[in-house]
Amino acid sequence: YEFIGFTHPVGDWGGTLGGNFVYLTTGETHATDENGNEIARFRNFDFSFLVCYGTKLRESLGIGVGAKVIYSYLCPSWIVRKIFPGAKGGGAGSSWAVDLSLLYKAPLTGLQLGGSLQNFGPSLTFVEGGEHDPLPRTLRLGAAYKILDSKMNKLTTAVELTKVLVGMR
Repeated sequence: YEFIGFTHPVGDWGGTLGGNFVYLTTGETHATDENGNEIARFRNFDFSFLVCYGTKLRESLGIGVGAKVIYSYLCPSWIVRKIFPGAKGGGAGSSWAVDLSLLYKAPLTGLQLGGSLQNFGPSLTFVEGGEHDPLPRTLRLGAAYKILDSKMNKLTTAVELTKVLVGMR
């Protein structure tokens, strides 16, 4: 798992522009035929590139929105065609998604509440006419509380709840 991100304040717009790149791989994969003979070695991977923007609506309320491109490489196309003769497409799929977020800072209390909805976009499809693989649509809710916030010491406690929404109706 590799991740790199950036942020940059955008003074004229009063917000912050950001982005990130995520790369995930399980390493080398060995493909075998029905007799257990190795027929290929390859490295499967997923990556995404996100561009986002966040700004304050009020002093205590901020919003953010992001758009991402997602690419998933499961295996070489010739392996898919060998397993599914006549299939159009292959072992790679792509999609796009939108993320939305909200942050509330309770005045004078040190309490912050946040939430986000992630990965809202079309499913990945690897083989034309095949099943669609839904993106991991996710709801995240969190809270943070500053217990101690002085010049010399800071202590914050936080909690996050995550719910994957795929398959829910």
